[in-house]
Amino acid sequence: MHVYEDYPLYLAEAIDRWHSYPPSYYGYYVIPWLWYDGNPHLGKTFSVWEDSIVSRMNQPSVVTITLNGYYSSSGNGMISAQFRNDTTVTINGRALFVITEDSIYYVGPNKDSIHNHVARDFLPNPLGVGISIPPGDSATIDMPFSIQPRWNVNNCNMLVWLQDTILTSDSVKNVYQGSFIKISSLDIKENNPDMVRNQMISVMPNPCSEELKFKFHLPAGAAYSITLFDVLGRMIRNLHGRSQGISETIVWHCKNQNGFMVHPGIYFYKADIQGQVITGKVIIR
Repeated sequence: MHVYEDYPLYLAEAIDRWHSYPPSYYGYYVIPWLWYDGNPHLGKTFSVWEDSIVSRMNQPSVVTITLNGYYSSSGNGMISAQFRNDTTVTINGRALFVITEDSIYYVGPNKDSIHNHVARDFLPNPLGVGISIPPGDSATIDMPFSIQPRWNVNNCNMLVWLQDTILTSDSVKNVYQGSFIKISSLDIKENNPDMVRNQMISVMPNPCSEELKFKFHLPAGAAYSITLFDVLGRMIRNLHGRSQGISETIVWHCKNQNGFMVHPGIYFYKADIQGQVITGKVIIR
């Protein structure tokens, strides 16, 4: 994020988002460096803040986010985000939608020449949309968006996350869960697009130790693909096939492509179910 208006990557909404937190650096706002939630946690020591992030990611998530949508050649589209509450209490928070762009070649003031995850647009604003989800229930938000001609749509992602509204003493607002989807992977719709509602997928038990079950509904013969990745983004296992009936249960025995048990830790899944992409996190103990 560039904080000066005459820089090419400047975005006023990003500044507003930054200023939505209280100034935590002796009462002043300063240029962020390895900051999160408005606070320079743990300084500049990579190993320290890396351990903090990994520890946070190891915590089981209480929310599952499912994304799909459409995009047209006119530059307009719609993202549909379903937030499922996997707890026994009501979750209140704010859902945030941000379009980012990767692989931007520009030599900035810090001499960096390639910029990734550059915020291009906050939808509908830097504060997001208020949402309340009853226990065991879900809520869906449809958010229209536009891709500007100067952006490379093939490098654009839609980031979505659900965040608590309570500000803690160290300027943190807890993020329940986040997800993203590439704009170019959305369905192409040109005339009167109708949103296809998200597939519901149940992943249990999570955390698990021996096997993980993916349950979803598909008509007989419909294709599905479930790919699991480690925290470095390496593919661990792909489960694919065609549905045998309306209710489908796919079991992963916590083994990699070579048939060996995976190590305990965090893994991510990407389920492509009849053209709908669902992502999530699982923990193996």
